[in-house]
Amino acid sequence: MSKVQSKDAFLYDLAGDTGVLKTALREAMELGSAADEDAAAFASSAQGAKADSAVQPEDLATTADNGLMTAADKVKLNGIANGATANATDAALRDRTTHTGEQPMSTVTGLIAALAAKATPADISAAITALVNSSPAAMDTLNELAAALGNDPNFAATTATALGNRVRYDAAQSLTSTQKDQALANIGAASQAAQAATAATVASVVTIIRSPLKVSLYCLGDGTNEDTKFSQFFAELQDKGVDGVIDIPVRLASSKTLSGYMATLRAAGAGRLIFSGGTDGLVIDNSAVASGFVNTFGIDGLGLYTETDGVGVGLRFVGSDYIADNLVRSLHFERLRLYGVETNKGWSKGGVIKRAVGSVINSIYVRGRSSLAANDLQVGVEFSDGCNTVDLNNPYVTWGELGILVKNEGRPTEAIRINSGSILAMRQGFVALSPGQYHVAKGVHFDTTRIGVSLGADSVNGSDFSSVEDCFFLRSEAELYSALQYVSIILNCNYAAARGNRIHISGETDANGVSRQNNSYGIVVGSITDTTKIGRATVSDNGVSGAAIPVNLRNNTTGCDVTDNRIDAYGNVNMTSGGILDQGADNNTGNNTVIDAGNVVTRNIGAAKAIPSSEGYTSATLSNITGDGSASGINPLAITLNLGGGLASNGTFTAPVSGEYQVDVNVQLADFSGATSGIITIVAGPSTAMVAFRYGINPVTGFGHAGGSFHLKKGEQLYATCTISGTTKVVDIVGGSANTTRLKIVLVRAD
Repeated sequence: MSKVQSKDAFLYDLAGDTGVLKTALREAMELGSAADEDAAAFASSAQGAKADSAVQPEDLATTADNGLMTAADKVKLNGIANGATANATDAALRDRTTHTGEQPMSTVTGLIAALAAKATPADISAAITALVNSSPAAMDTLNELAAALGNDPNFAATTATALGNRVRYDAAQSLTSTQKDQALANIGAASQAAQAATAATVASVVTIIRSPLKVSLYCLGDGTNEDTKFSQFFAELQDKGVDGVIDIPVRLASSKTLSGYMATLRAAGAGRLIFSGGTDGLVIDNSAVASGFVNTFGIDGLGLYTETDGVGVGLRFVGSDYIADNLVRSLHFERLRLYGVETNKGWSKGGVIKRAVGSVINSIYVRGRSSLAANDLQVGVEFSDGCNTVDLNNPYVTWGELGILVKNEGRPTEAIRINSGSILAMRQGFVALSPGQYHVAKGVHFDTTRIGVSLGADSVNGSDFSSVEDCFFLRSEAELYSALQYVSIILNCNYAAARGNRIHISGETDANGVSRQNNSYGIVVGSITDTTKIGRATVSDNGVSGAAIPVNLRNNTTGCDVTDNRIDAYGNVNMTSGGILDQGADNNTGNNTVIDAGNVVTRNIGAAKAIPSSEGYTSATLSNITGDGSASGINPLAITLNLGGGLASNGTFTAPVSGEYQVDVNVQLADFSGATSGIITIVAGPSTAMVAFRYGINPVTGFGHAGGSFHLKKGEQLYATCTISGTTKVVDIVGGSANTTRLKIVLVRAD
């Protein structure tokens, strides 16, 4: 049996089959009437062979097998519109990205309402405008901002890291040495090592100029909490090391201290410090300074006032050993004022200066209470403990006990030099007691009541090579002197000089009728007890008037040169004959001019050592000497030592040549409360006709002086006696180092 299958024909050789099978096959295969056709109407054998290779029924597509479509599937495919896409799954149907075409919004539930709630174009435009906010055109888009940030998504972290590597000025940082050097190199600065080397080189010469601080920034000047606020001001000065300006008056109840302060305190306007607490005033303690040569502590125009009565020290300054040892300038003062707010107020000591070296003090003004009371100014300015080379220029120190003191305390103090200025209404002017050498007073006006200048002290090797030059000394009438000794210049040292000074001692009498010229000295050289004080001084071109002893060369002096001086008794009848009391040996006292109380001018006094002279004085105090009211009561003044030519051991002088002799007798008695009167008698002339001259002894002081000119022929004698009247008539004759009981006889003019 052969068959042919194609889309439109299916041939099956049913020859001879006319039954039911034939009919069924024909319907099933939809052959229709073709089955009844003639065999010629069907395919040829070739065609049949072709049909044998055509699709067979088992090739049809089913749900289980892939194959050709059924008629029903074909109908279904024919119903799909052109361009339709194939659908896969429900998920694919819900994925609208796979859809094409349009769909009405109304067909999607809730879509229109949801869209209505969304932003409108106007809203979006407004939001964009607010976001841009007038940004520059170059940075109004995200792309431009990203470019500005370097397209760095970690810009914040990158920036924080970069900032952490920068040098800060508002907070401390911990940088390594390498980081520090790199930072310095980045700004073109020298490295740490280079800076250290430069600092070491210039540290001693570079001065850093910084703005000063004003006290008015801390204090109001109205007394409100002034101490605390001023202490804050001082703490800031000390911390920063800058100048301080006192530009308002500040009242303080306690002393104020600056330590290690090497800057300047300046006054401006009415600025001053007023201390009311009865303590010291300003204290500058630089004792701990151990390095540096840059600055000097200074004061300019500042006043330190006190409201107390002679209490405390106005200014205390202590320098450092380092500064002193290296001879670095310690201080520089200009117009410093130290006194009370009123004339009856004042400091006990104006200034106490220690370890000041190479320093300058210009125009200092120190004033005590104007009363010379017991609690008055004790010292104007005191130097001690290693002060060296201090120039005190034009000081003005008034009303007190002692003007300028060089104290023997701590290290030797030397070269305190006073130039010009005035020390007035003081008991003592300039006194140096330290072992240091070379002090100077030049061009100073001294108006004092006890001592003008005293340089050196017994048993202290100090003040050698000092000088007092061109000064003026006046013994004024500021107080009753009685028997107090007055000396203009004392050179208790060696190789010193007194040149060009002018000394005047007035001739008024005190309340007891005793001349204030008595017991007064002009210039005294050497010591009475210290044998090391040989003097070797130069005393020249001085003018001395009114002194009882214009020039006194004490007993240990030798090799002194006393020349070209002008000595004027100025009416003082008690002036030592010849004006020069030479108790030493081998001193040159020639070429001086002397004017005695009678205005007799004698030149070249002492030029010829051959001029006869004799002197004796008591070696020690003689106690309980009894007088009986007669001329022989105390005779001959117990003179036992230093007998000169012509003077016998019994005190009787025999004239070696004929001429005019100047005789001076001093007597000092003590413990004479039972005595009512005393008389000194000088007896002179030939032994057969001697004449007596009598002089009274002050019943209050026990001091008496007698003297005058006596003409003696060769061989005639002279002696002195002392007579005491009264109940007990027992007295002490003062002798010893005081040298107050003496007899001196000098040939003034030979016949």
